[in-house]
Amino acid sequence: MKALYIFACALAFILFYPKTSAADCVVMPDNKINLTALSCKNISPENEERLKEYSDTFHDKDFMNRFYTGALVKLESGTEFVYPTQIENPCQEFPLDQDVTKMASYVCCDTGPWGKCILGGNFLYDIGATPVNTFQ
Repeated sequence: MKALYIFACALAFILFYPKTSAADCVVMPDNKINLTALSCKNISPENEERLKEYSDTFHDKDFMNRFYTGALVKLESGTEFVYPTQIENPCQEFPLDQDVTKMASYVCCDTGPWGKCILGGNFLYDIGATPVNTFQ
């Protein structure tokens, strides 16, 4: 009887819980990847049009500068990764048509304007470096 009650509660939760209040999260472990950049663009919240819309009350300037200043690397598949860094020319790390090995971090959660899926929520970082964690 208790199992039936738990099942009924779980079913009611699934059917009636407002979908807009639930996070749309992607949970994937960080992993080492080999990638070949199709294109690379040096970005910052001030010069990338797609970032300007997020520089509002939901995302403070420090957050945007910390995670979205660096390189925007696009792969042939269309997937984009942000490589957050303060180095002067981050695209030097991603010569076109050459394999590069980095760590990938996937932090997409809450796809609304308050969320972390800006530019897809995919990040690259150097092997041995601290993983990118926009939830800190």
